[in-house]
Amino acid sequence: MFRKRAGIRFLAVIGMSLLFSGIASPSVQAVQYGNIGGRTGNPDPNNPRTSSIFIHSLGANESATDVIEVDNYTDEKKTLLVYATDSIVSSGGAFGCAQFVDEKKHVGTWITLEKSEVTLEPQTNTLVPFKIQLPAKVDVGENNGCIVIQEKKGDPQNLNQENGGSIALSFRTAIRVAIEVPGEIIKKIVIVDYSVSRNKEGNFVLKPSVKNEGNVSVDAVINPKTVYLWGTSLDSQTQQYPVLRGSTSEWNFELKKPFWGGFYRSKFTAVYDSNPSNRIGVVTDQQVTTLTSKTIVFFAPPSKWAFIILLIIFLLISITVWLVVKRLREKRRINRTWVDHQMVSITDIKTLAASHGVSWKLIAKTNKLKAPYSLKAGDIIKLPPKEPKQKPQTKQN
Repeated sequence: MFRKRAGIRFLAVIGMSLLFSGIASPSVQAVQYGNIGGRTGNPDPNNPRTSSIFIHSLGANESATDVIEVDNYTDEKKTLLVYATDSIVSSGGAFGCAQFVDEKKHVGTWITLEKSEVTLEPQTNTLVPFKIQLPAKVDVGENNGCIVIQEKKGDPQNLNQENGGSIALSFRTAIRVAIEVPGEIIKKIVIVDYSVSRNKEGNFVLKPSVKNEGNVSVDAVINPKTVYLWGTSLDSQTQQYPVLRGSTSEWNFELKKPFWGGFYRSKFTAVYDSNPSNRIGVVTDQQVTTLTSKTIVFFAPPSKWAFIILLIIFLLISITVWLVVKRLREKRRINRTWVDHQMVSITDIKTLAASHGVSWKLIAKTNKLKAPYSLKAGDIIKLPPKEPKQKPQTKQN
């Protein structure tokens, strides 16, 4: 159990560190975690990515030398381990590094550092040279490894042992080592899926997923767009991610719960440089590929206050419709049953209304009479027919 928990903690630390080292802006030169860090010692001014990643192009049996700067940003004297590991693909397709005790089988075996540990005074740094030596047989394309910097607090061989080894799992950071082997370079990613789900806060999580079918990593610009059902834009997010060779990557984009709710359409695009001649960090407009996902439609329930507002609006509309229908029915009934009547003398409208058993206001409205609603002999107005008076029944003896 301890080994499993420790492994998760190591991967989390490495994942955070490499996220910044892999996709940071050109102005970010070093990776750092827990006040220890490192940076590439010989960055190429023409390739901003070399400020955070070691990038070398080597063939079989070829070698190269480089240097890593190890930094102690704390106010204490620190002893730091410096070692190479193989790379791993963590959950979601993110770049990660194997642990110290894991057997090295790939790029980790190609890297030899002149020092395995350094002791640094507070706020100081040092350079550690290293050599990359490729074997006789190596896969064409991109091969990744790591150089890890870790604070030493015990025997590294006891790391993650069940008896609770003496080394602490406090601080660990790493720099990616990308080795490009010349040959038939293939840059290709395909869209795997696009889905939407909801988190505990009630917000939506858009999940684009792509797969790298080439033999080098690809920096893909992922842009999920969400619109109302009629096409008006609701949300658009853009982020660049590395998609590693042979991996399937999935990302989570949070979409705040729409206030009003309703039906929405969403899709994403993945844009990447598919020019096989361009190395990591080199981008041109000569061969840019854009992929477009399927469109998904989903429903978002309205928020509490939106529901109350919509309910009030619905009730007001319902009452208005009911009143309009009532008036139309009344108008049709009047047109069907009321008849023209010619006045023979000056008559008070209220007296007239009482004699016909209706409201004087209804007579005025139907006949479009205006105050003082005077009626004179000869005027023709519509009135309801009078009901015939029933003769009083006589009792028979």
